[in-house]
Amino acid sequence: MKNTSVRARAVFGICALAITFILIIARVLCNLFTLDNFTGYYTGLGAFASLYLPLIFVAVAAVMCFVPRFGITQEPMQNTRAVKMAALIPAAGFALYAFKCVEFYMFYHVLSTLQLLSFVASVFALVFFAFLAFGKKLDTPLYLICGIAVIFWAICVIALSYFDLYLPMNAPVKLINELACLALMLLVLSEIRATFDTKRRQLQMFSVTTALIVLGVASVPNVISYLFDELPYAYDLIFMDIVLLCAFVFAVVRFIGLCFSNAAQKSDEQAKSE
Repeated sequence: MKNTSVRARAVFGICALAITFILIIARVLCNLFTLDNFTGYYTGLGAFASLYLPLIFVAVAAVMCFVPRFGITQEPMQNTRAVKMAALIPAAGFALYAFKCVEFYMFYHVLSTLQLLSFVASVFALVFFAFLAFGKKLDTPLYLICGIAVIFWAICVIALSYFDLYLPMNAPVKLINELACLALMLLVLSEIRATFDTKRRQLQMFSVTTALIVLGVASVPNVISYLFDELPYAYDLIFMDIVLLCAFVFAVVRFIGLCFSNAAQKSDEQAKSE
């Protein structure tokens, strides 16, 4: 049974990583060739490939994670050296976001309420991922508070995107970013749960898989499109995309650890026994 679980987890991991890569490439192409730079809408199948197709695969991942017949079980999350190093990447992303907020204030001498709240939350979010990178004991109130701050930052950014008057509220470019913020919340909640409660491991696998797919599809194409000047002209949330990109890198490392680390350990043990 354990061998079946390890094999199922490895197959699931390979498929999820491959699907994420394909979805990222598809959205990059949609941004380059089917995105209207004035309205933020796609033509043809651009909206389906960029927004609805990732959600379909998230639904499929939910079924595979929660239905016992597929055999995708999970060992408790472990903060390996790779995970700790990867946690420094979103910490750097939040540091950059906080720095840009300060720079914006120094230049314009004004910050909206949401910008100020997101700045404060980004500082605590930085501390949260620094805890993951350097902390030896994570089950502390400060760690929990900083984790909640990441969720609060995502809420503030969703509000900033929603109340942006320069792009329509239902523009797919905005909707996929708001979904990515929800995926970031799910990822952080999974990290907090893994620290204080090791049960419901299928929920942890689903949370990390969702973050992998949605954060990747949202952040990587936006950053690439920004470099090629293919985002809507009124789009001004690129530093949010950079934070989400950093969180995506962390999600990739965490996902690889969940899906392949035990399989690798097992193969090493078999090699030693032979």
